[in-house]
Amino acid sequence: MLFRKDGQESMIVQLRWLKPVIVTLSALVIMTGCSKNESSQNTAVQAPASAGPLSNPTDFQLYKGSNVVSAMPYTQTVSASTNGQASALASGSGTYSGHRVIALSSASMTDLEKWLKSTESAPPNGYSDVGQAQHPAAVNMAAKYGVMYGVFRKPGTNTNAVVAVVDPSVTKTKLAFVLSMVDKYRMLPGPLKGRVESEVQNRTGYNLDQMTDPSSPVGLALEAIKTAQNSGQRAIVLVDATKQ
Repeated sequence: MLFRKDGQESMIVQLRWLKPVIVTLSALVIMTGCSKNESSQNTAVQAPASAGPLSNPTDFQLYKGSNVVSAMPYTQTVSASTNGQASALASGSGTYSGHRVIALSSASMTDLEKWLKSTESAPPNGYSDVGQAQHPAAVNMAAKYGVMYGVFRKPGTNTNAVVAVVDPSVTKTKLAFVLSMVDKYRMLPGPLKGRVESEVQNRTGYNLDQMTDPSSPVGLALEAIKTAQNSGQRAIVLVDATKQ
C-alpha cells in the first residue's frame, strides 16, 4: 500500500503525541492495581478485636483459679406468697438487682465444698454468713438434690450473696425430671400448663416457680447445668444482689 508523504508525516506526529499519553495511562493502571492489592492485603491482616476474658464484677471472691464463663446483670422480685420460700436471698420480699456469675473449675467437689465451708467461716469483704435456718424450703430442696450452697449478707445493708457449688453432670441426672418438665412447660399453651405444674408439685413437693427460682438452690443448679454441662468441670454459681 502506498502512502503520501504528507500523510506519513501527520501519522508520525500523532503517534509521537500519543506515546507519552499511553505511558502515563499505563502507569496509572499499574499504580491503581498496586493500591488495590495493598488495600486488600491490609484488610486481610486486620483481625477483629477479640473480647478479653470475663472477670468477676462483684466483690465476693470466687474459688482461686476458677474461670468466669458468664457474668450477667441480675434482677428478681421475690414474693413471700409465691417463690419467696425457696429463694435463698436473705433480705426478704422485694426487688433485688446485682449480678449472676458462673465460674468453672477443674477442682473436685470435695475441694469446692471445703472452700465453701471455709468461706462461711471467714467471708470476704465485709460479708457475714447468714446461715440457712431461715430458709427451710431452700434447705430441704438443696438436700434433696445434692446442691451445696451458702448465704451471705453485708451487715447493715441489703446486699446479699448466694453461692452454690455444683457438679453439672451429676446434678443433671438428679434433676432430669425437673429439666424435662421445664422444657415441656415452655412448649405448652397456657391452658395446658396447669397439668405440668400439678405433676411437678406431686413429684417433688415444690411448685415450678420454686424449682426454677434463680436464687433457689435448684435454680442455681439449673443455671450451672445450662452453662457447663458439657465442660467436664465443676461450677460455682454466685448471685450477688442488693434489695432496692
